[in-house]
Amino acid sequence: MKTLDWTLKRINEIIKEGENPNLVKKDANKLRKEIQQLQLVKMYLEHEPRREFIDSEILRLSKLIPIMNDGFREWLNNNPKANLLKNPKSKYEKEVELPTMRKQLKSLKFILTPIKS
Repeated sequence: MKTLDWTLKRINEIIKEGENPNLVKKDANKLRKEIQQLQLVKMYLEHEPRREFIDSEILRLSKLIPIMNDGFREWLNNNPKANLLKNPKSKYEKEVELPTMRKQLKSLKFILTPIKS
């Protein structure tokens, strides 16, 4: 399981990697995304969650995300103007906060992975 100390050290390592003047934009974006995920992990770990809480949140989100995905058709039927949108699925996902839930699930699973030396 990840710790707050490990997370803070990893964030600092990534910041140092990002200071490389020869860094390609693609690699810089990867580092930026990793820092964003680690900051979310850090927020969880600052509250010292119990393993049971993390497990229950993973289970809850794992059940909720498919249910929300399945709700798209019903949402589309109830919102006929949604078909006029360029990307109605994206609009639906933002409305029900699916990207946020996916990030939470990814972060919680990441917390439970063992620390690699």
